[in-house]
Amino acid sequence: MAENEADPNGTATVSNGGVRSTGFVTMSIEETRPEKSAILTSKAATLYTGEARAVEGAERPIIATWKSLKRTLGVRATPEGQVTTKRSAVLALTVLFFVSVLNQADRWVLPVVAPDGMRCFLTGDSCSNATASNASCGCVDFSTYDQGILTGPAFCAIYVISGIPLSYLADTKSRSLVLAIGLTFWSIMVFATGFVKETWQLYLTRMGLGIGEATCTPVAFSMLSDYFPSHTRALALSLYSSGVYFGGATAYGLGSLSKTLCWTWIFRLFGILGFVMLPVVLLTLRNPKKRDDDVVPDSKKSDSYSLKETAYALFKCKPFWALCAAAAIRNLGGYSLGSWLATFYRVEFNESSSRYGVAVAVVSLLGGLTGSFLGGLLADLLSKRGAHWKAYVIAISQVIAAPAIVGVFLAPNAIASYGILFLAYLTAETWLGCAGAVVQDVTPHAIRCQASAVYVAISTLVGCLGPLAISAILSADACNPDYKFALLVVVPTSYVASALVFGLTGVLVQRRFEAVNLPRNPNDALTFNDELAQQTEEVQKESETQDAL
Repeated sequence: MAENEADPNGTATVSNGGVRSTGFVTMSIEETRPEKSAILTSKAATLYTGEARAVEGAERPIIATWKSLKRTLGVRATPEGQVTTKRSAVLALTVLFFVSVLNQADRWVLPVVAPDGMRCFLTGDSCSNATASNASCGCVDFSTYDQGILTGPAFCAIYVISGIPLSYLADTKSRSLVLAIGLTFWSIMVFATGFVKETWQLYLTRMGLGIGEATCTPVAFSMLSDYFPSHTRALALSLYSSGVYFGGATAYGLGSLSKTLCWTWIFRLFGILGFVMLPVVLLTLRNPKKRDDDVVPDSKKSDSYSLKETAYALFKCKPFWALCAAAAIRNLGGYSLGSWLATFYRVEFNESSSRYGVAVAVVSLLGGLTGSFLGGLLADLLSKRGAHWKAYVIAISQVIAAPAIVGVFLAPNAIASYGILFLAYLTAETWLGCAGAVVQDVTPHAIRCQASAVYVAISTLVGCLGPLAISAILSADACNPDYKFALLVVVPTSYVASALVFGLTGVLVQRRFEAVNLPRNPNDALTFNDELAQQTEEVQKESETQDAL
């Protein structure tokens, strides 16, 4: 809370030097002189009773109408800056989950419809045996190399570049408003994709999609970290991250209709769904109060960080950078799988979109959702022994998943491949929510949006090189591309390599908390903060006694 700030409940609140109080104006040691205290008390009272009430009383008609609509609909969102309740936390998690579903579906629908209707040719245009795909409603002429760039760098580069400044805006302004603007922009881009005729137009809409979607995950991670305490955060973020699998299933499910429904209308439909979701976000999401029961090493007492302070806080956080590296390596395989799995089934097993679309949708939904839930639940249970166990859970699951993903590509038929794919999703997809929880555990709450954005930027930028790496391997023999070999080279390797770095992250998290004698058990955080508050009060009383003498 900023200095001399009005509490929403009507109590003046003053914050100086990290010491805050409601009901009374509590000053830091330097501000305990009576005359200064009286001045600041007067200013705080004026701020609330004068200016704040004047603004409240001068609502424009459109704002009053908006609040009336919310009361009519029975929406009970958390007021700006107030302490959250369990009900408001569940509501926020639900809304952010559906936003995540749209975010992922809009991102992955392109690689789903590309091999069966959208793209004019499945193989290199220069090959004599090139065959045209279903182009009954028109198609876009792009090569295998273009597909790798469109599903990788064309989206990711802009996503990364936009993410960090947008997250800084979210940390300093309204997070819910930033998310709403991002949702609007990426929905427009998806809707516009349904009208493209040329490859360059497709590049523009994919880059625009990256700008809008860059707001989603950093804002959601930060808001959910204020709604849920550390010892339940991994499960909450895992439930949010399960939107990846619902979104992927939605993309595959609607993409399977490309034989009967023109691919252009599939994109338009996804855009319309985004426009429908927008008023829900505006009506329900508010900025929750920053949690003060988190113990974070090396965090300063102020609620605001400058850009320089943010950069320094992240720079010296070794677990954070190890986690970014681990997630980046893991995403190499994940993005490769998401971008080329549909084409793999189309070419290797001659599966139509109506078959692989439904099969992969069901498998990714059930396997990914179950794995994400179990991973978050297990991580929260084990994190009672220490926050570092969240990283260990990820490392172990990736080692188990590597043989399963190999079996997906070596299966003798499509049915067997789908079955093994379920096992691969069940074990490999435990990591998203757990990794997001570790980011929140090791960074100060005032910079969590920016920390999440840096984490997402690094992991996404490196991860999006995966589809391009697949394209490079396929280009070695453009007329007879070996999708099985290309995927075997990239995906299992990334799983095993990331497991090693996730294990290292766990070690660094443990050392970071032990180095400053902070409680490793997140449940001890509130007790630890109470002890700090008591020590601060004792020092302040001693200072007042000395001044009196």
